[in-house]
Amino acid sequence: MTPSLPIDATRVGDLLDIGANLFPNRTAVAFESRHTTYAGLRDRVDRLANALLALGIAPGDRLALFLDNGDHCWELVLACARAGIVWVPLNYMLKTREVETIVRHAGAHALAVDAAHWPTIQPVATALGLEHVIATEPTLVAQREPPIHDYESLLAASPPTKPPGPASENELFCLLYTSGTTGLPKGTMLSHRAILAHARFALREYNLTQDSRGLVVLPYFVGATLNCIQIPGLSQGIPLHFHRRFTPANFFATIAAERITHVQTVPTILVRLLEAPEIATADLSSIVTIGYGSAPMPVERLRQLLDRFGRKFLQIYSLTETCAMATVMRPYEHIDSRLASCGCPARGVDVRLVGDDGRDVAAGDPGEIVIRGPTVMDGYWDAPDVTARSVKDGWFHSGDVARQDADGFIYIGDRKNDMIISGAINVYPQEIEQVIYTHPGVFECAVIGLPDPEWGEAVAAVIAPRPGAAIDPQEVIDLCRRELAGYKKPRHVFFVDEIPRNPSGKVLKRVLRDRFS
Repeated sequence: MTPSLPIDATRVGDLLDIGANLFPNRTAVAFESRHTTYAGLRDRVDRLANALLALGIAPGDRLALFLDNGDHCWELVLACARAGIVWVPLNYMLKTREVETIVRHAGAHALAVDAAHWPTIQPVATALGLEHVIATEPTLVAQREPPIHDYESLLAASPPTKPPGPASENELFCLLYTSGTTGLPKGTMLSHRAILAHARFALREYNLTQDSRGLVVLPYFVGATLNCIQIPGLSQGIPLHFHRRFTPANFFATIAAERITHVQTVPTILVRLLEAPEIATADLSSIVTIGYGSAPMPVERLRQLLDRFGRKFLQIYSLTETCAMATVMRPYEHIDSRLASCGCPARGVDVRLVGDDGRDVAAGDPGEIVIRGPTVMDGYWDAPDVTARSVKDGWFHSGDVARQDADGFIYIGDRKNDMIISGAINVYPQEIEQVIYTHPGVFECAVIGLPDPEWGEAVAAVIAPRPGAAIDPQEVIDLCRRELAGYKKPRHVFFVDEIPRNPSGKVLKRVLRDRFS
């Protein structure tokens, strides 16, 4: 029987009751040495929710999170959902100035932090005069500026009664700041309604059942695991195992020991798994679905993964502004002729490809992806002009260029502003990148356009070689000349130790353009 969310679930926090009522004694969260049952999780979450409200953090107020992955993150997310507080995840790799920009823009009233990230946060909390700082480790309580509340003490002093929660499904669930591949991050407003709609889609597409077991390796500020596995999994009472940081060794060990069935990843993680020595002997028999998205997947690498794991991969074309999935390529659709595709529109989501005039393009022609459905954001926080440019007549304009074949499968090209125009001809970097990835010495690559006095823009390949590999630039140029039209071959080849990416795995091409222009 296909799992579904109860029709009376109108707020994200209500899903915790379903899991706790189904399996009160089942492990809900496992993180390092700590394990919490579903009954215990509900108790802790409600205590925390009541503690936040007692501090004066009211429904609709913003609480920023700046801490490592783990059980505390999950408890804070659920406590905010139960209390109606809007949580704001912060990328723990940001520096103090970047954090202050986001916290100030979000108008956060409070902040939760762990000891590892206190040096980054302390100047922000002081400069902005935050009313409350909540420390997940007691060692921080000795700080005096600003005053700090101890996480466990707050729980111990609060009742485990369920708080009233948000007034309706239309209230904000979170303020999720975009990764900022093209500029400053924007605060994406996602409602309880949108998150629940996405959870219904994810349950079906990921085949989550009461027998599923999830592994969380992506940071909480990415959002993909949260929306695709964690939140829908609450309704099925599935156990979740959290890793503070991703490593291939821990990944394989946890899958084998805990019989993990579901995990959400990004292409960068999958490539690292292929390179890990543990993959040769890893027990992957329990895996049902490995989700991936957020960035293009090199076809050659995907073939290698299918050979090792089998057809257990589910690709989503995911956007912060649509909760996550907009298109889906299911495991059985991973056939060789379609491996460059990101699938078809997800059930319940409308996807079109349009030209600059806003009209649908013909099959096979490039067009911008526009999306409509119940999972689309309410807009960007405190940015009505930016929202108006991005959402037109209910359609979110992604800025991504793609083609759609006669069977409805979509093939992502590039961001509109990543497209290269060389000699008045459009050149799509991803097509060139797929060819370069076939070179055995290439670990990662990115193709960008650089200013050129003759052609307007010249194609440039930036390559991170495999450890110990020596690549002659001419080899790369000749490879592309054999496989592609002459105007698509790189005119420049640069080598780097690492391709810069944001936390979602997207290549920061603006950084590369700035570096090599």
